[in-house]
Amino acid sequence: MVNTNMKDAVIDTMVFAYGLLNETEYAVDSLAAIARTETIHVPDSIRAELTNVIWQWITLEAIPVQTGLDVLQDANTLFSQVHPTEQLWREALILACEDKHSAYDTLFITLAKNQEIPLITYDKKLLKKYPAIAIKPESVSGLPN
Repeated sequence: MVNTNMKDAVIDTMVFAYGLLNETEYAVDSLAAIARTETIHVPDSIRAELTNVIWQWITLEAIPVQTGLDVLQDANTLFSQVHPTEQLWREALILACEDKHSAYDTLFITLAKNQEIPLITYDKKLLKKYPAIAIKPESVSGLPN
């Protein structure tokens, strides 16, 4: 467990979703990891992904539409560096094909690789496939595992 602030990191969509939607099991670690990351890098595709996650929560009647809109606005203020997908997609597609993993996810991996910074994620497949890049939120949240 790392108990210090992280200068730069890419943060996965679900870390934002769990934190900002106050998902019981993951909210504390998610919000702490976000708060402890000085510069948050994301691919611009995160806006579409997060919108879809919020839509799912709304359709499950877990949150009202206004809360979803508020979460989108809050998330947008947390993105320090938004990187254009067009600068990542070729490498992300090659990686997705080579590793047989979703191109949505390999956009985040590609960004982290290119910036030489970690990716904070809950995605178990990413954590397993890319242990040199992908780390769990609790490893930067300062909370016990």
